[in-house]
Amino acid sequence: MKTVLLTGSEGYIGKNFQELYKDKYNFICLDKKLNKKAEDFQEFDQQIDYIIHLAAISGLAKCDENVDQTYIDNISSTIHLMKAAWAFNIPMIYASSQAAKSPQSSLYSTTKRIGEVEAERYNKQYGNIKVLRLSNVYGGNHYLKYKSSVISKFVNAKMKNEPLTVHGDGSQTRDLIHVFEVCRCIDMCLNNTPILAPVDVGTGISRSIKEVAEKISDNIEYDKEVGIGVSDNIANPEMIKSIMGFEAEDKLDDYLNNVW
Repeated sequence: MKTVLLTGSEGYIGKNFQELYKDKYNFICLDKKLNKKAEDFQEFDQQIDYIIHLAAISGLAKCDENVDQTYIDNISSTIHLMKAAWAFNIPMIYASSQAAKSPQSSLYSTTKRIGEVEAERYNKQYGNIKVLRLSNVYGGNHYLKYKSSVISKFVNAKMKNEPLTVHGDGSQTRDLIHVFEVCRCIDMCLNNTPILAPVDVGTGISRSIKEVAEKISDNIEYDKEVGIGVSDNIANPEMIKSIMGFEAEDKLDDYLNNVW
């Protein structure tokens, strides 16, 4: 059984990945909740077959509220792990974001782009760091508890018989990918050829926030005073499909039909 060093093991994607693949991999778990920080880990000379780096402060507001910790979690830890992956010749998965395509738009997007640049630098020196630009992830286990993303906010509001709050007019579009599909992609990447440049991981399907809200409830309020972030954030899945044969299944309707 291969051994995976998994950062962010107690987070949303990390928990789902472990539950799905507990019989396939042996996990060394690093997470602040376990008092085991990625930036402090030094035991790379033991048997580690892969590194999956999921740990990060995510979300625009959380990064802006915790600037110093964002630098540590999103930049320092990433650089530390990439250096070790290169030095010990350990294949690594780095969970980036579609936000990295617009690095000037927020602190979060800047930190993710820095990680991508560092990965590309090592890959030019015979590194094996795969950069996955994840789209908006939803569903699976722990989602409504762990995440405050748009679908979880909408579903939780519907469960409380409260109105769904849509920022702006809801015309902004997003690519929504189920966490099980993200985990399947990560698993495929652990057992596949190197990918030297960042690749999008998403469905490639464009949905407006208004459209998603209307799938969940007809009790919707629009707050046009709140910023919407980028207007469009859609993955281009063609590269990862051509390299690995990975094609994400669209599970949104199934999720919404069964979440209640």
